Amino acid sequence: MAATGPYYATQGGGTAVMERGQLVWETPPDWFTDAKVGDLVPEEWGIVGPFDRETNHPYTEIN
Repeated sequence: MAATGPYYATQGGGTAVMERGQLVWETPPDWFTDAKVGDLVPEEWGIVGPFDRETNHPYTEIN
């Protein structure tokens, strides 16, 4: 099942998603072999986003 919520870009590559208030890897960078999908993204990594999946533009929630 494809993810539907916004995603975050990370320093060094890869993407992350917010789960239960924490950023976890959705797609870890290829070079970071210790990271697995669902692992916490290290706090010291730069995070950019969130971004909309359809447009890749900054995500804005419309109610």
